[in-house]
Amino acid sequence: MPWSASSEVSSRIGERRCGSPRLVTTGRPSSSLRGREETSVSAMGATASNPAPSGTDVMHVVDGRSAPLEVKLRSVRELFLIEAQRVAHLQRDLQTSRAEALYKDTLLSEAADYVRGVAPFQPLQYVFVVTYGRSGSTLMQGVLNSIDGVLCRGENADLLRGLRDSVASLKYSQGMAPTNPEHPWFGAESLSLSTYLSDLRGAVVRQLLGDRSPDGLRYLGFKEIRYFEHLEHDLEDYLEFVTDLFPGARFIHHTREHSAVAKSEWWREFETEALLSQLKEFDDRVRAFCEKRSADHVLATSYERLLADPEETYRSVGALFGLDVEAKRIHEVLSREHSYRTSTQR
Repeated sequence: MPWSASSEVSSRIGERRCGSPRLVTTGRPSSSLRGREETSVSAMGATASNPAPSGTDVMHVVDGRSAPLEVKLRSVRELFLIEAQRVAHLQRDLQTSRAEALYKDTLLSEAADYVRGVAPFQPLQYVFVVTYGRSGSTLMQGVLNSIDGVLCRGENADLLRGLRDSVASLKYSQGMAPTNPEHPWFGAESLSLSTYLSDLRGAVVRQLLGDRSPDGLRYLGFKEIRYFEHLEHDLEDYLEFVTDLFPGARFIHHTREHSAVAKSEWWREFETEALLSQLKEFDDRVRAFCEKRSADHVLATSYERLLADPEETYRSVGALFGLDVEAKRIHEVLSREHSYRTSTQR
């Protein structure tokens, strides 16, 4: 991460009036932090003649436990660096300057609260609904969007497909031997996969946010039915790419009775028996993929279960996000039509 961006972030945190103790920055690099900002602590009542204790002596309580401020600072740096990179990237190609200000203020406020011990730092996390056409996925999209702190966008014609291809090209280029200016692949070996993934992630996040303020947002993602198009060649590899691009992502595998799906006009060009076989294969392979993930990062839902026991489904979705939900709110969602040109749930 460039020193200028890191310094700006740390300085902004230090400038906030967070009460005492508060984080103060010197504005110059420190070898103890590998060329990043140097930090010190100004405790309540500390003055030039009565300095604050050293970083290892200043203690804070987080979740009922005491920890040295120096340890907390290292922890917040680890959690915050990825988000701080996004703030730096927002300086380029932002849709509006207002979006930049909102995003920065939100992240800085949360980081400052974490340092003060007021609340844990919670960087933006991601959720993806993996499904196929006419599964009731638009209804599930409505369910997610009714939960405070969650924003689930709709389909985007498999937006990530092209990004995955570009990452494959970069990986291939990185395999070139060291080059010189006369080499046709000059500079290919210096391409950075981690930087590129970070740039792509920031671009997708900005597109998904649109004009929505990130204030209070904890989970961002979308539902997509075109994972089905990857069945023949690269389904598992594609899902792995999504996890590479969005580390720690949650997945919701949403299904519907295959015979009901096959009756939809959406699938009229498919031979019924072949379609039923492919739907089964798709669900089996997505299920196997999810079983390899952390159990608290995946959830299996179905259209039938949602209608039969909506409140239990709502609670299970809330548990996936670690959020308390008011189960009765699901009935408000079900009372509204979620469709695509017809009354058939998608």
